[in-house]
Amino acid sequence: MTDQNSLDKGIPQVFVGTMEDLNPDGPGVYQTTLNNLKSGIRYIDCAEAYESLSEVARAIKDSGVDRKELFVCSKIKGLPLGNYKAVEKRVQEHLSNLGL
Repeated sequence: MTDQNSLDKGIPQVFVGTMEDLNPDGPGVYQTTLNNLKSGIRYIDCAEAYESLSEVARAIKDSGVDRKELFVCSKIKGLPLGNYKAVEKRVQEHLSNLGL
């Protein structure tokens, strides 16, 4: 792993975005995420609204990258603000959907 991706130094500066691939002839979210993970990228940006969590989860699993090496940023829609327990539950569900 290169220094730019070391979590010991904070948030990695290079990331892969996982918004749905708008190019029907493109590699798709799964392949793009997998390729980036295999090339050393360790920061993944995703969101429920992107509707690509299953592809991201599969790419993470298939990459063989240890979870401790990953920095995952995500957005969860419709969080019940002010209700810590409900937010915590949604975050755990979201992590589970990503296989994390």
